Amino acid sequence: MRIILNYFGELVSCIRIHLLIFSVLFYSRSLNLFILTNIGIIRIIIYIFKGQLLITQDQLTMVAIPSMNDMHLEEMLLINALHEAVKSRDFKSIKDKLEELLKESKIHFSKEEEMMEEAGYPEFFTHKGEHDRQLHELAHIIKYFTERQDPQAIAAYIEGNLNSWTIHHIQTMDAEMATFLQSHSTKA
Repeated sequence: MRIILNYFGELVSCIRIHLLIFSVLFYSRSLNLFILTNIGIIRIIIYIFKGQLLITQDQLTMVAIPSMNDMHLEEMLLINALHEAVKSRDFKSIKDKLEELLKESKIHFSKEEEMMEEAGYPEFFTHKGEHDRQLHELAHIIKYFTERQDPQAIAAYIEGNLNSWTIHHIQTMDAEMATFLQSHSTKA
């Protein structure tokens, strides 16, 4: 379900409803969004951003494992927040968002890798190799930004690599892995 609303002059760009058991509302000032999530009969996620989102929820493929979808959604929010920091040329925020994205990506990838190992996923090393390559590239970008303070390089990385890699990785490798895990594991 996609609805566009006006919220005090801001665009609410997506409302998505999922059936769950309880609901909790969170507000993140750093990401400039409200989230009603994870513990609810109905989960409603509302994104409030100034301007255009780089990655929208509609672009994210929903995979067979809900916890992976949640991780992908969090990653999308971080990428969008990083993109906003770059557009505003907020050097401290850019560095903070890059480091947060690296930290959260390590956690995200390690959870996926743990699930793959437990289920005996046959493409584990190929999938992990993509994770490792992406983490290495992100660490290199952070180092480059720390040394050169060049937001245009970060914009080029986000728009030229990170955005497309994330969407493609979810649509292909993660979707295939989640289907395998769902059919071969009781812990997914």
